[in-house]
Amino acid sequence: MSQRRRLAPSEVVGIAEQVIDEHHEPLREVPVVIYMTDTAKTIHGRPALAYARKLTNHERFYLAKRTEEGLYIPNAGSGFCENEEGYSELMDGFAICIHDEAWADLSEHHRVALMDHELCHCEVETVETEFGFKLVCKMKGHDVEEFYEVIERHGDWMGEVKVLREKHLSYAKTQGQALLELFENSLTRGEEPRGEAL
Repeated sequence: MSQRRRLAPSEVVGIAEQVIDEHHEPLREVPVVIYMTDTAKTIHGRPALAYARKLTNHERFYLAKRTEEGLYIPNAGSGFCENEEGYSELMDGFAICIHDEAWADLSEHHRVALMDHELCHCEVETVETEFGFKLVCKMKGHDVEEFYEVIERHGDWMGEVKVLREKHLSYAKTQGQALLELFENSLTRGEEPRGEAL
């Protein structure tokens, strides 16, 4: 089945803008397009709630035309350039694709966490060229990549799990009572704590 997508509604874009403002300042300099999809993408055999990728050349051209017609895209106002044929297009940027049904099932807290997670994959670097400085968009992998079974057999052989544990403990300490209350409230409301947001 092919994946159908549409531009996300303003409330979803608002969450992206809030997370960018609070935690991903370099992304203010490039277009970030948020799509909703009707089909979950499968990544490594598991359905993904969302995924991030770079904008395609076709999207950059098409969205530039739509933006000129009044379509709102975060950070697109300063993100135009001219392509080789002399047409206006968006500069390099990112697309976040979110599965409709998964998004509908998430609490507000988990929606913000999911958006933050996907935006963490989006990295902007300033490089110097012979014509001056240029922003380059890159995709960033996860900080921790490991299988449970490898940890069971070999322990934390790369030290990544230890760092993850320390980060989680630090978060728990700084959140203190608020974290405990959030967990207890989610249990009271019958929500399952979602691993993706931790």
